[in-house]
Amino acid sequence: MGFGLVVCAILAREVARSIKGIDFGWVVAAAYSGFVVWASGVSSSIALTQASHGNTLNIVEKETGQLLPISDTVFASFNWVPTLIVILVMPVVFIAIRPHEDDVQAYVPEPELPSQPVPQSNSPARRMDRSPFFNLFLLAAGIAVVVLL
Repeated sequence: MGFGLVVCAILAREVARSIKGIDFGWVVAAAYSGFVVWASGVSSSIALTQASHGNTLNIVEKETGQLLPISDTVFASFNWVPTLIVILVMPVVFIAIRPHEDDVQAYVPEPELPSQPVPQSNSPARRMDRSPFFNLFLLAAGIAVVVLL
């Protein structure tokens, strides 16, 4: 989810930068409106934990001894019908709340700072960062964790 939040912010900035005369706040709100339905899809962490056998967060299994399949949660009509309605209604809402031409607050880019050369130090951290052996060690440790657990 954190990745999606960052991507929405970058997307909103780029859209506002490329389309002159568009309200920046409106574009940001539109970009983040996709999160209205984020918990209703197949990436719903609650639905997935309740459908996973042995998951420590699976309260349904702890209490009843049964799993709650995603066909009874995510793909049930009480979930996908409202989600579909929201997906169809949100563009209409954003068209309705679009600011008038005289109320537009356009995106104003920050002035870019002059680039300064990065000082080249020979500190232990810099040597580890450049070392292929250290990076390969980290890669091997990550693979070992995945394989052994």
